[in-house]
Amino acid sequence: MHRWLIICALGAALLLGGCGSSQGGRWPAPVFNLKLGILTTPQSPFEAGDELQFKISWTDGRAPYTVNWDFDEGTDPPVLTTVTDALMHTAEVVAVNDTEAAVAYGGSVTITDMDNSVVTSTFSFTVEPLS
Repeated sequence: MHRWLIICALGAALLLGGCGSSQGGRWPAPVFNLKLGILTTPQSPFEAGDELQFKISWTDGRAPYTVNWDFDEGTDPPVLTTVTDALMHTAEVVAVNDTEAAVAYGGSVTITDMDNSVVTSTFSFTVEPLS
């Protein structure tokens, strides 16, 4: 009988004290580490005026996600930002090159979740002038 009283007293102390939590009995919020998935870019080179699709996927993190594409002036639009609850995004842009030679561009896509976790992937592509 004495053991049961001790066990009950310890159980009550754990429940009332939050099992040792420093947050007054609340469990800490779960952490969802944002991770990059797959980046799919169209096969370069392409010609000015071509319609292009760049795709990115990611896992975890917490929605909503802000997806920011930066195409280094090689597309129209050169920067594309969207907010989504999905774990993937497709950027549809048009290749731009108003020179007489092929131009190599660098680009990046950055995903930020609601907890301000950030992941970035970079890529490159070449745009040929109109023939």
